[in-house]
Amino acid sequence: MTQEQVVPAEEQVLTPEPVPGAETLKQAPPTALTETQVRQMIAEATAKAVAEAKDVGRRELQSQQDRNKKIADEALRRQRIAESSEMSARLRLRELDPDTANAEELAQLRAERQESGQREAEEARRREAEDTYTQFKVNKRSQLQEMGVDPDDKRIDWAADAQTLMDADHRIMSSAAKVKKEGEKALQESLEKRFKDMESKLRQSLGLDSVDTSQSVGAASDGIPLDRDKFVAWLNSMSQEEYETKYADKVKALQRAGKIK
Repeated sequence: MTQEQVVPAEEQVLTPEPVPGAETLKQAPPTALTETQVRQMIAEATAKAVAEAKDVGRRELQSQQDRNKKIADEALRRQRIAESSEMSARLRLRELDPDTANAEELAQLRAERQESGQREAEEARRREAEDTYTQFKVNKRSQLQEMGVDPDDKRIDWAADAQTLMDADHRIMSSAAKVKKEGEKALQESLEKRFKDMESKLRQSLGLDSVDTSQSVGAASDGIPLDRDKFVAWLNSMSQEEYETKYADKVKALQRAGKIK
């Protein structure tokens, strides 16, 4: 009987069996991402970055709060030490010299009362100044309305930074006078334009601006010389305002008609 040579297990070479479809997986090209997947990836990355930023911000805020608390605690501790030291000194002074201790306590009490009185007086003066300015402003609004000026007009200088009521009054009334003057000027210009338009329409309806073509050359038309030399002399004999008011339209009509030679 022939003996077969036995190969130790550690020296045996195992040949892997082929996996079905392995070659297909290796050769398959990478799949392109869809627009939805790209957007989702961007959203996830953004959300992660925002969360990390918030976390960093919270840690920094907490750190700052801890530092502030530490500073406040240290200041409070020093204040308590100072108060304790002052109290100990007073007690020691009272033991050694009661009269001096009583005098110092009385002086401190007077100083505290004086400081409290000063604060109350300052607060009273502040409230009085505010009430005075409020009443002053109410009176000024009424005065502006009587002038025919709108108190809410943005051009009114209410002089909130004025040092005295006299200065405030001067600035308020000066700005109100300017607003009133501008309003009157605008109204006057509007009325003049309106009257001029009405006059022009009336003259047209009455035929006053029409040109009489039957007149001979050189004859006057509504008092306007048609001869050039006479026209120049006539023109120099009147003011610009009179010409513009009475004759400007007529002269233009005659010039268009070729009557002025």
